[in-house]
Amino acid sequence: MEVSRRLRVTPDTVRTWRRFLERVIVRTLEEKPNNATHRSARSMAAAAGMPPGAHFAGA
Repeated sequence: MEVSRRLRVTPDTVRTWRRFLERVIVRTLEEKPNNATHRSARSMAAAAGMPPGAHFAGA
């Protein structure tokens, strides 16, 4: 609740971003991308199921 108040978003928004963040962390630690040594921010976001254009700007 504190996070949603501080960022002026709904608690559901915070929960959604936490789920995405968890997916990104798990993929970073446990999976290697095909034909690459690392993922770009865009490919990681896509692999985690984040919508195109979604990102933390200046967070």
